[in-house]
Amino acid sequence: MKRLLLLISVILITLAVSASMATPHIQRALYPLKYSTIIDKYSQKLELDPYLIAAIIYEESRFKKDSRSGAGALGLMQIMPETAKWISSKSKMDINDGKLFEPKENIALGTWYFSWLLNKYQSETLALAAYNGGDKNIDKWLDEHEDVSEEEFIKKIPFEETRNYVERVQISRSKYETLYPKEF
Repeated sequence: MKRLLLLISVILITLAVSASMATPHIQRALYPLKYSTIIDKYSQKLELDPYLIAAIIYEESRFKKDSRSGAGALGLMQIMPETAKWISSKSKMDINDGKLFEPKENIALGTWYFSWLLNKYQSETLALAAYNGGDKNIDKWLDEHEDVSEEEFIKKIPFEETRNYVERVQISRSKYETLYPKEF
């Protein structure tokens, strides 16, 4: 068993090194960018970084517009139907959950929601954590850890998925900035 784990570790490390040294063409295949016009439109409208939005989409759905999570989140930005209804009512967008697989509608809702989270938390890191783990959970965790720095707070998030999500989005954003410098 130890030998198998060691072999798997070596393979994963080799793949990671190979991916980081891959040509831009291969890197772009690993980090595709679709719907850049829509991303740019809603990012500009809400004064968001389009590379960050591309990274969120990549981490949420790998740019698969018909993506569906086990929890029921839908589309490119993985929006729960209940959240879509809430966003529609708050944002005055008339988008029902039946349109969550449509890139334009999904990105419109997802960018509005992320902008709302940014305004609420005044922190990109906390907004990312809330996008993944839910703002009610972030509020609860902030109440429990009000005297720690943002960096320490992220380490204390009880959901491993959310802790890892924040880091992955930040890494993916850097990849998108590097691979698509003139896209936005």
